[in-house]
Amino acid sequence: MDAPVYHRFAAAAIALAACRSGNIPSSTTPVASAADLRVTQVRFVPGETITWSVTFAGVLAARARLAVGEGQGHDGRKEIVVRAEAGAAGLGTLVGESQEVLSSWIDPQTGVPIQTEHYGINRERTQRTLVTRAAGKAELLITRARTGEPPAPPVKRTHLLPPVPVYDNLAALAALRGWDARPGGRATLWAFSGTQLWRTVVEVEKEEELDTDVGRLPARKLVATSVRMTTNLREDTSRPARKWAIWISTDERRIPLRIDAHLDFGDVVVRASSYATEQGED
Repeated sequence: MDAPVYHRFAAAAIALAACRSGNIPSSTTPVASAADLRVTQVRFVPGETITWSVTFAGVLAARARLAVGEGQGHDGRKEIVVRAEAGAAGLGTLVGESQEVLSSWIDPQTGVPIQTEHYGINRERTQRTLVTRAAGKAELLITRARTGEPPAPPVKRTHLLPPVPVYDNLAALAALRGWDARPGGRATLWAFSGTQLWRTVVEVEKEEELDTDVGRLPARKLVATSVRMTTNLREDTSRPARKWAIWISTDERRIPLRIDAHLDFGDVVVRASSYATEQGED
């Protein structure tokens, strides 16, 4: 198995991109539509940090960390700056160096990212993807390089966007943390994962208590089905839908406690291992 699998899933899963890692069993039944997800509060707090452990087939494979700060763009607007990193641990260190870093600059008023940067490195190559927004479209600048070779010329790509909020992985995580819905509630979430746009239908299941490294907490379980979208906003029917689940605590912190995906080579589980703010750690 390639070294990056664990970390790519870790970086993706903590930012709601479990759908882009491995082949997740899917159904041929079409996904019923739902109203687009809209939230009134961005659930990221400057000074907040969260860490997760990632297990593959029950064995530690990677660790991940998310940190939240504040910034000011060149146009003077305030921004929420979020950075997530994932790297090898335990089993993952046996298959070589690999790291995934995702950074997002989010508008605190809308929760929509202004700019997103994804950087991935493994023993064979590096890739950097920069996503910026314009009216009705996203501009992607993709730079790739193989180890020991100069970078290839950047590839530019334009992706049409729907007339609704379109998040990236980190902004999507904030949106789901801020979504107040009762069991049975459903919504459609649009988000970029790397170079790919996904349309995801999320449904609220029951609330339950979870034993975690940050305590025994009540959590709301969300189950999701994600489909790839082409650059002209058509559903990519050449690939199956992806399924994943996330548990978010129902206390005021709204901690993403766990993410599950059932891949064809085994189960991958992401569990919160710590939560802290500037006031202290839990």
